[in-house]
Amino acid sequence: NVATPTTANTTFYASYTYTITIAFNGNSATSGTAPTSLTGTGYMNYAGTKIGKSFTIPSNPFTRTGYTFAGWNTNTSGTGTNYTVGTAYTFTTSDTLYAKWNQNNYQEVNSSGTHVKYYVTLASAISGVTSGNTIKVLNNKTETTAATLASGKTAIINLNNKTITLSNVTLGNHGTLTITGEGTLIGSGAHTVTNSGTLMKFGTSTIENSSTTTY
Repeated sequence: NVATPTTANTTFYASYTYTITIAFNGNSATSGTAPTSLTGTGYMNYAGTKIGKSFTIPSNPFTRTGYTFAGWNTNTSGTGTNYTVGTAYTFTTSDTLYAKWNQNNYQEVNSSGTHVKYYVTLASAISGVTSGNTIKVLNNKTETTAATLASGKTAIINLNNKTITLSNVTLGNHGTLTITGEGTLIGSGAHTVTNSGTLMKFGTSTIENSSTTTY
């Protein structure tokens, strides 16, 4: 107890402390150990207002086969609040943050076959691929966003025995696009591919359309 002298009538209000703990979950990770939980003290005033604790989000020690880490999230589906590694956030309550994973549906490789980058969608792969590199399809995938290869850009799509279904969207080619490998590229809209550049197809790959007799 501390004696505090006053010279007038004074009202003192109680304040409270509480523990805030932030835990981490691998969320279907195939390897790795969770970072140490972050623990600190929060304060609550007489009106019930909480003054939280700032924590810096740690790096990810987990791996998940076939997926790329995309940050931390407040729920397992990745649709809650996102938290970025290395950034400080103020928490007013305890919580568990789950590893957020993006599926590796497309792999960019260079002319030597060396891995460059993974992509979730065909649109992001076509947009992000370095000219001259190959996009290898890793999973059967339905795409709902149009993909466009820019003028002056060269790319190869290796279907890799997989099927890409373009659901009412089109693969647009304004550059030089080669489609190779066994597999199928199928559209359901007016066109599967619109071509104003150079389009080549090799191997036993198939381009077709479920709505028309031509692609």
